[in-house]
Amino acid sequence: MRGGGRRWTPAIGVLVHLAARASSLTGWVVWVGRRVWASPAALARAGLLGRSLFVDAPDAPSRLWAADASLRAAGLVVVADAGAFTLPASRRLQLAAESGGSIGLLARPARDAGSLSAAVTRWRVSACPGGERPRWEIQLLRCKGSRALGAGTGRCVVERSRDGVRVVVPERVVEHPRPAASAS
Repeated sequence: MRGGGRRWTPAIGVLVHLAARASSLTGWVVWVGRRVWASPAALARAGLLGRSLFVDAPDAPSRLWAADASLRAAGLVVVADAGAFTLPASRRLQLAAESGGSIGLLARPARDAGSLSAAVTRWRVSACPGGERPRWEIQLLRCKGSRALGAGTGRCVVERSRDGVRVVVPERVVEHPRPAASAS
C-alpha cells in the first residue's frame, strides 16, 4: 500500500473492491485496525455496509490476535492493518486462513516492504496522478509457486469506475505510469 513515513494510508478503494469481490462468496468482511476502515458511503456503494464488522485493535499484537481469530472462523474475508507484522506473524495468519477457509487481505506500509512475509501473493499499490477518478498502479511482487517475474511484468493501472462501485482498467492507460509521491 502507500506511504513511507510514520503515518500511512492504505489504498482503501482497492481494499474495498477486493473485499467485495471475495465476500460475494462468503458474506462477511472483518476490518481489523482503523487504518483499513473504509467510509460508510464506500462500503454502502460496494454492498458491504451491512456485512462488515469493525475491530478497533490499537496495536500490532491486538491486530494480530483479532486477524488470527477472524481468519479461523469459517468463510470470512479479513482486511487487516498488518503494519509491523513479522514473518512469524504472517505465517500464523496464513495458517489461520487455511484452517478457517477464509481470505486475508493484509495492508502494510511501504516502510515494511523489506520485511519478509508468508503471504501467498504480495502486491505493491501506489496512487497514480491524473485522471478524474482515483487511480492506482498495482504491481505483483511475489507469487508463491510461480516462477520469478521479470522487470515490468505483473503491473497494471486501475481506477474507480464512474459509478464508484468497481475498480476497472481505464480505457486509456499511460504505457508507463509514474506513481504519485508517497503520502507521509
